[in-house]
Amino acid sequence: MIKTIYLAKRNPATSYDEFVGNWRQHAVLSGSFPEVGRRFDSVIQCKRVVTDLADDLGLTQEFDGANLLGLRSLFDAVDVYNQEGIPVLRTDEKRVFSDYVSECSASAARSWCSTWSAGGRGLTCGPFCSPGPATMPGP
Repeated sequence: MIKTIYLAKRNPATSYDEFVGNWRQHAVLSGSFPEVGRRFDSVIQCKRVVTDLADDLGLTQEFDGANLLGLRSLFDAVDVYNQEGIPVLRTDEKRVFSDYVSECSASAARSWCSTWSAGGRGLTCGPFCSPGPATMPGP
C-alpha cells in the first residue's frame, strides 16, 4: 500500500473560505479524469483547524489543509503525473494552491517511514509505516 500526503497552502490571492470551495472543485475536476482517478483507492481532505482552540493547542496555521491519498501501487504514485488530464489539473492547481501538488507531497510505502521538515516542524508519516524510520532524500 502506498500513501501520499500533501500539505496544502492556498493561493495567496484567495481567502481561506474561497480556498475550501476551490479545493472541493479541484477534487471534482480530478475525479473527471478516469485515467487519473483509477490510480487512487482513497482520498481524504483535511481542513485546517481555524478556531481559538487551534491557538490554545499550538496547532500550526502555516498550512490550510492536508490531503491523504491511498494509491494502488508505487508505479501509480509516479505514473499518475504522466496522464492525459494532468496539464489541466496542474493549471487548476495554480488557481487553488500556492504551488503544484507534486512540490508539496511525500509518498511512503508500508515498509518504511519518512520524516521531513515542514516549515520548521517535523512531520512523521503515520500508522501505515512499519518501525524503522528512513530519511526522505532532500532536494
